Amino acid sequence: MFLSALRSKSKFSPRTFTYFIPSPPKRKTGYQEKEFDELIGYLTKNGFEILDIKTQSSTNNESSGMWVISLIRPKNKKANDTELTFDYETYSANSELEIEYD
Repeated sequence: MFLSALRSKSKFSPRTFTYFIPSPPKRKTGYQEKEFDELIGYLTKNGFEILDIKTQSSTNNESSGMWVISLIRPKNKKANDTELTFDYETYSANSELEIEYD
């Protein structure tokens, strides 16, 4: 999918967006990754289309988790000019998600 999405004719070039999700504690039931859901929702509402998503697990002696690698494409000039730098630690459910625009 990555290559076919790159070949697609569009005014704006696709780019990758990566996000690391640490492993949650062991649970008896499923787990919804709300931070990631909110981030993807924000991207799609603000001019990006998600072309593809891949995952890669990561485990070492210190921690484990999963990298999410997304291929996204801006759909307008404002999104195209956006530098996607994001610090989730400064975000709370009651604040606006802040992504820096250059």
